[in-house]
Amino acid sequence: MAFTVTGVANRGMALIGCDTVIHALAKATEMMRRGYLDVMIADRRGAQYTPDQFHRFFRS
Repeated sequence: MAFTVTGVANRGMALIGCDTVIHALAKATEMMRRGYLDVMIADRRGAQYTPDQFHRFFRS
């Protein structure tokens, strides 16, 4: 997996692996729409980005 998307909801923390930039952004957007807080996307090196930062750095 190239990216990991994390977020916190009242049910606990979610962690989703994604293979592409597009998939990571889609999952982050979905999580925010569902009410998750502190949604972050991490790359293979462990650097973490907010979805907005990730979009600016990794857009194709």
